[in-house]
Amino acid sequence: MTTTAFASPPQNGTYRLLDVLWETEAGKTSSNPFYFSAKDESGRKADLSMFADNQLGSGDVLPGDKSRGYIAFDMAPGAATVMISDPLMQESARIQIPG
Repeated sequence: MTTTAFASPPQNGTYRLLDVLWETEAGKTSSNPFYFSAKDESGRKADLSMFADNQLGSGDVLPGDKSRGYIAFDMAPGAATVMISDPLMQESARIQIPG
């Protein structure tokens, strides 16, 4: 998995690609790459790249449906924290990624 030809070279070390599977079990949710943010182990916020191959799409995900795609962050190598927000941009989950 890579970034597309339109992406500029990473400025903070490397592109880290997250393989995201968004699944709705009940109700209706909406997937969106902008719901994801990340920071490196020193606490520096990563830059979201909108040029990942097979990027996670934006839109409604109905009960029983899934949406899958990549999200790319330009960030320093090593451990990271990924935050997931709801449509109101309130943090709803945090994932620790080892270095």
